[in-house]
Order: sequence, then C-alpha cells, then structure tokens
Amino acid sequence: MILKNFPTIALAESNEEDANSLLSALQQAAPNLNVDLLQNGEEVLQYFFSSDKRGAENSRVLACDLLLLNLALPRLDGFKVLRQLQWLFRDDLTQLPPIVVLCDSDDPQFIAQAYRYGAKGFLCKVMPPGQLTAAIEQVLHYWIDVTLQPPRERSRIRSALRRWWPVGLGGPGQQELAVQ
Repeated sequence: MILKNFPTIALAESNEEDANSLLSALQQAAPNLNVDLLQNGEEVLQYFFSSDKRGAENSRVLACDLLLLNLALPRLDGFKVLRQLQWLFRDDLTQLPPIVVLCDSDDPQFIAQAYRYGAKGFLCKVMPPGQLTAAIEQVLHYWIDVTLQPPRERSRIRSALRRWWPVGLGGPGQQELAVQ
C-alpha cells in the first residue's frame, strides 16, 4: 500500500500487548506512517489542543489524519472521549479527523453507541495477526488514500477553545472535563 504524504495516525491504546500488535500491524500495512501512541483518554483530548508530538509548535494542520481509539482507556474511556470531542468540535465537526473505534468486543450495543457518538468506523481487534494487519490496511487505505478529507486548521481550533480549556485534567485539585 502506498499512502500519500506520510500520514500521521494517532493510536489510543493503553494495553501494552495490544499496542504492540497494532503498531506491528500499522508498520506492516504502511511503513511510511507516523504513529503517535496515546495511552489514556486525557492524552487523547490534550493531543488535539497542544502542539503535535513531533514538535511542530506552530503547525496549522491538526495533529493527525486518523484516530484509532480504543474504548477501554483509563482516566476517560473511549465513549467519553468520543462524546467530548463531538461536543468540543460541535461548531465545526470537519476539524476532527476520522475516528475508528477499536474494541475487544463486537457487541452490537457498543457498535451502535460508538457510531452514535461520532465514530466513523468500528474494528474488533480480537483476530489473528494476519487478519488484523489486513483489516488495518483496509482502514488506512479507505481513510487515507480513498476518501477526501476537509482541511483542518489547528490555530483556529486552539483560539476558539482557549477560553474554557481547563489548566489540567483530572489530578488532585484540578478541574474535570464535563461530558455533555
């Protein structure tokens, strides 16, 4: 598979074994990817409102081209992250990259809820490694090579959200994000 322009994928996965499997599948599917690993829900939200992980402090383009989001994240689970992102970007949802949910279950209620909260895809990650690589390759091909995405500008998002964004997330004496 040839992906254009060295895309960046944000992988939100807290389980080390699953993260390694997914990173391996991503590497096999597309060796030219940049992958940012996020290990909890708070990191995912912060990822969209701070400089990207590669240090491009003044980058105008949003941090990633695709978010692979595990539902079982610590601090804020994947459903809360989805709802928070939908609420935060409610004025312009085109500023969000496509979000594909990863889960250990293919429970129809999980699937329906993920789509209801704004996921663009749902992938059950419990499969043999070869199938996982093929599934990841199909997801990447569809969301990176096939579909046309709107331009995403970080600077506009940052200034619009600066008014309410809490100083910290979740620690002692810090504000919690309200899930609407």
